[in-house]
Amino acid sequence: MKILRIPSVFFRNFGYLSYKAFNLVVFSFGLILLTAESLNAENTSSSIGKIRSSVIMEITPPTGPGEPGEPTITGAATTSPFITTYGTAASAQTFSVSGVNLTANLLATAPTGFEMAIDGATYGATAIFTQTNGSASGTLSVRLKSNSAVSGSYNSQNIILSSAGAASVNITTAGSGNNVTAKGLTISGLTGSNKPYDGGTTATFTGTAAYSGLVNSV
Repeated sequence: MKILRIPSVFFRNFGYLSYKAFNLVVFSFGLILLTAESLNAENTSSSIGKIRSSVIMEITPPTGPGEPGEPTITGAATTSPFITTYGTAASAQTFSVSGVNLTANLLATAPTGFEMAIDGATYGATAIFTQTNGSASGTLSVRLKSNSAVSGSYNSQNIILSSAGAASVNITTAGSGNNVTAKGLTISGLTGSNKPYDGGTTATFTGTAAYSGLVNSV
């Protein structure tokens, strides 16, 4: 609590002061008005000395140990472009994330086509940073998945950092340049037999087909 202003104090007689009344008014916008009136206990004459003073105080959130303030999440603003070829995960980018005064764990959620990890190895659609005594922090690894669609949209996508009671924070991918290119496919091992073109003779092949570049086949 912070004292903003102490008005002048007016009194007539001197001597030991005992307080007669206190008035406390709390305003909705975070201020307190405290008014105190005292009597001069040593003077019993008709001219009783009085002091009447007021103090205006501001209510501020507590910050001491065990008294959390507003939950806050911090993370990077943007990423560099992610580029990969279908079948191979993009190189991961890492970001420091943290939260203070939290009442729940810090959750990172990936947009479509992306995955993330807190250990740089175990990737998934979400990652959780466990809060202890209101704090959570760590390094978030983000990358395009190996099977992200070539036709997908990966620019200006939000990686969301959230925790119950805290305002969410977005790490936004670059506005351009995020891309998944198609992987080349080669078929070998087959030889076609020559035939005259007569519209009726069936073409034939010999050998066994071998594929190179085929991924995620079903």
